[in-house]
Amino acid sequence: MTLVWLSPLLHALALWVLALLLLTMGRRRVALVAGLIGWIWLTLWSLPIVSGSARAALEAEFPAVPLDRLPSADAIVVLGGAIGPPDAQRPFPTLTDSSDRLWQAARLFRAGKAPMLILSGGSDPAVSLTSEARAMQIFLSELGVPLEAMVLEGRSRTTLQNAEFSSALLREEGIKRVLLVTSAFHMRRAMDAFEAQGLQALPAAADHAAVPVGAGAWIPSAGALKNAAFVIKEWIGQTLRLRTDSALNR
Repeated sequence: MTLVWLSPLLHALALWVLALLLLTMGRRRVALVAGLIGWIWLTLWSLPIVSGSARAALEAEFPAVPLDRLPSADAIVVLGGAIGPPDAQRPFPTLTDSSDRLWQAARLFRAGKAPMLILSGGSDPAVSLTSEARAMQIFLSELGVPLEAMVLEGRSRTTLQNAEFSSALLREEGIKRVLLVTSAFHMRRAMDAFEAQGLQALPAAADHAAVPVGAGAWIPSAGALKNAAFVIKEWIGQTLRLRTDSALNR
């Protein structure tokens, strides 16, 4: 699910275009309502206090845990989204806002929490020169993780595929207990996907974001809108999962 389509800015623009069309049709009152809803929606999500609090609510189930309190497992699974693969303009990996996932994975490995890492993440071959899994491998090797300890799963493009394709590799190794590394706001959906594959997924959440405080928390920002897209994506993903589970249990 592309984040662009989940941006409150795009939603607001769509409502404003609708308002203009309604005006041309003489529907002034409905046009005013559509335009006002777009303005309110955009304004609310552009406030760091709003998008930050919504993200914190998603993260609350998986707070940051000191390394020595995390359990050991047979493997560490690291989900994509933390790094951009090389492309024609940039012949090297580039870190994203979620790159803390990679730092967390390296720390877990160096602490002896598991002897193997499964790096899960594909990419668009029309754009990228390598899979995201390969890009993660390149970066983690720079952090001191040996190449022989990393197994690449470079086909997945969604969380469900992360779980499906990674679990196939893990079953080949006879592994059922893993430390799952992803952003805290994404952990619930990721754990559900991996547990549905019959794995025992232990959360090792990363990429926690502090809720903004002070006067700056009430000043609209582009960063807040970007954060809002992540939140909306998780809400939709969790809602779809719940509906699917409900249909299967009927």
